[in-house]
Amino acid sequence: MTQNQITVSQAPVYVPEFAPLPTRGLCPFTGQSRIGLYRLEAEGKIKLARLRRPGNLKGRTFIPVQQVLAYVRSAMVYGPNAEAAS
Repeated sequence: MTQNQITVSQAPVYVPEFAPLPTRGLCPFTGQSRIGLYRLEAEGKIKLARLRRPGNLKGRTFIPVQQVLAYVRSAMVYGPNAEAAS
């Protein structure tokens, strides 16, 4: 192999169906912040999954990754007017 060649892995990228809501920073799969994901749910654009055992006060919140990615794809703007729309 010469110095100019780049090797690309043929391994498939794994994207889970659900991912835990990030405690800080951005979601590694969607790039959205925690508050951004809550906002999308409040606007009715996604539905977060919540799991809690009966009787417990606390539980876990999960992101439906494919649903959020579908929303991001639908919100994309293409073409020469892309900057004017944002």
